[in-house]
Amino acid sequence: MKTMNGRRSSGSVLTVLLTILICVQAYAEDNMTVRITAPESGSKWSPCININLTAEATIQTGTIKNVKFYKREGLQFIGQATKVPYTFVMKEAQPGFYDIIAKVTDDANNTAFSETIYFTVGENEDGNMLFNGDFECSGKPWVMGLTGTARATVVYDSMAELYSGQAMMMTIQDGGELSWYIQYYQNFPIYAGHTYFVSFWAVAMEPKAISVNFQENGGDWTVPWQQDLEVYDPALYGPFEFQCMEDDITAQFKFILGANTTEIWLDHVVIVDNLANAVPAGEAGVSRTFHLLGNHPNPFNSSTAIRYRMPAPGNVVLDIFDIQGRKIRTLSEAFNQAGTHQVFWDGTDAFSLPVPSGTYLFNVKASAGGKSWSENGKMLLVK
Repeated sequence: MKTMNGRRSSGSVLTVLLTILICVQAYAEDNMTVRITAPESGSKWSPCININLTAEATIQTGTIKNVKFYKREGLQFIGQATKVPYTFVMKEAQPGFYDIIAKVTDDANNTAFSETIYFTVGENEDGNMLFNGDFECSGKPWVMGLTGTARATVVYDSMAELYSGQAMMMTIQDGGELSWYIQYYQNFPIYAGHTYFVSFWAVAMEPKAISVNFQENGGDWTVPWQQDLEVYDPALYGPFEFQCMEDDITAQFKFILGANTTEIWLDHVVIVDNLANAVPAGEAGVSRTFHLLGNHPNPFNSSTAIRYRMPAPGNVVLDIFDIQGRKIRTLSEAFNQAGTHQVFWDGTDAFSLPVPSGTYLFNVKASAGGKSWSENGKMLLVK
């Protein structure tokens, strides 16, 4: 179709351009292939060691320029290799859950992508998408940001009252005029429709006002969620719930720690994504069995979420018991659709009365598709 002056309409031009782009990409994918050969998908690795990312790439016409590796669904560049074997050494791998893809580029800048592989470094709770919340491996990928006159130093030290043997200790020489003049953060893309549960252990030398938030990195520096709180006694803080309404692939998760000079220790920072899968789709096929995914946080001091995955629609009964095996309450008895679910327990019994600190057991009975399962878990309530 042409306009009256003989030029093509913008809609026709756009269609032609899209067709060309699709053809170019199809050519590139037919002409080049790339697959990740190491590490093995589903493998587990010790923290703070070097891990080789290796890809096998082929090309029919042209020359391969490089192979690049990415994590976070292809959003965060890790490193690249320019010659066979296409290997990049990921040094001092931080604890966390990794999804890795490889991209091959030829001398004409055509590209092709590998399938995603998944692996875990260190001990990582199901659904936790934060890297290195226990501050191992020299604290990477955490970054401290200072503004104005603010001055602070960070060391990683033992703190017996906290979750693990090592915590982040921040000493503040000048807190600056505003609280955000001292930030401690890492990149953390967020997605609409996901619910994130943030928790951490902390202690301060005296009552200290802090904030935790997610913030856009640039643009309007939008803060879609923030939790203000006071830290003092060594304790678990959270979980705090954030229901995300908009995607932000630039987002950063931050501790806002300025405007005072009170020292603070942080440990075992966890961000659970309610839609994160323990076994990613396509990695092991569609699950045909029930999976109890544990509870988070654990230990806890206010509430905890018990998570499980149903292979098909069915009935679920969730009971809480004390360490002697006496039933405390039936927390849930309901029909569930297939997929991942979570039920919160606030540390109360069947009469809504608080239970004392201690170890508690939970049992989940599920039936779906003519099959039945019964699985148990253990959790620690700390007050």
